[in-house]
Amino acid sequence: MIQKPRLKALIIVLGIALLLLGIALILQWVSLGNPDLAESYATKVLPILTGTGIILWSWIPTSITEILVVLGTVTLLILFVIWLVRLIRYQEWRGLRSLRLLIIVGTCFSFLATNYILLYAINFQRPPLAQSLELDVKARSQEELAAVTNWLAAEAAILRQDLPEDENGVFTFGEGGYKEVLRNAYLAYENSSAAYPVIGYGLRVTPKPVNLSSYWSYTGITGMYMPLLAEANVNIDQPDHSIPFSALHEIAHVKGIAPEDEANFIAFLTGLEHPDPAFRYSVLLTTWIYASNELGNREHDKACLRLEPSPGMRRDLNANALYWSQHRGWLQEVSSTINDSMLKANRQEDGVKSYGRMIDLVLAWYAKEQPARGDSE
Repeated sequence: MIQKPRLKALIIVLGIALLLLGIALILQWVSLGNPDLAESYATKVLPILTGTGIILWSWIPTSITEILVVLGTVTLLILFVIWLVRLIRYQEWRGLRSLRLLIIVGTCFSFLATNYILLYAINFQRPPLAQSLELDVKARSQEELAAVTNWLAAEAAILRQDLPEDENGVFTFGEGGYKEVLRNAYLAYENSSAAYPVIGYGLRVTPKPVNLSSYWSYTGITGMYMPLLAEANVNIDQPDHSIPFSALHEIAHVKGIAPEDEANFIAFLTGLEHPDPAFRYSVLLTTWIYASNELGNREHDKACLRLEPSPGMRRDLNANALYWSQHRGWLQEVSSTINDSMLKANRQEDGVKSYGRMIDLVLAWYAKEQPARGDSE
């Protein structure tokens, strides 16, 4: 015998969820034409919201996002099967029971959407990072791009000489491994926040390792920011040279840097100030890959003199190519399509191609900062 479902309390909760979602949508809509409002929100309100998540979850060394995804998926499937079996077996109040499920789903979706807007989506409306950092982003010549690409290669090669290697001559972490890398990632931001106040807001962020990273790699994802928990997640199965860059990229999202090209640039910028040469090498090599790819796209009419990667860098690049070739497939294509759609929904017209736009920022930074850095050295 199935009792008549009671919907009053659920409807009240749904009403609250929809009200909060409405407020979030209005705030997002208002911020569309008001980047100063979005900036004030990101620097005054967002640190409070993300700080709550950091305080609640930072003491747990593993990824809460991973736990929720794995256990949540299994639990939801089991509960849905139980609900479906009971719906078929018992005929009483089928309509109301189905309505109750819809209310629960609608409530959960509303709360999640509100969280996504407040802790992530509004940040896309902030003034461009180039404006905040006073960088002159403009069309640059092929020669300028070649100069930056060669500078990145030269700096990375110097660092690579003294870094530890595995039995195959590929870069690997020293004592402490990836755990120490993730634990110390915050130093890049602490050392950079005085020069770049835009990244100085909020509490210290420690990225979390994803234990199922070997499977996660089949999606092609190297890291993920979970707004619900204000948690930065990092793929720890990817080649070691990529992990520091990924960690710094995800921290940037937690600190309110939403566009992917800007998060990439912040990873590069902060990584240069990290005391650990592994971090500096990681951001230099990763940025060199982006710059080299862009230079290759421009070399149809005229080839530029390129500085080749050092033997150690070449081994790392070959290992990286081999790793991702072993994880390439339909799942990666689906994941890329979903990510592309989400970015475009947030007015990132280039979608997944926006990651490579960081080179425009790097070129502007190089033109502004390198003369000063050269004078001081």
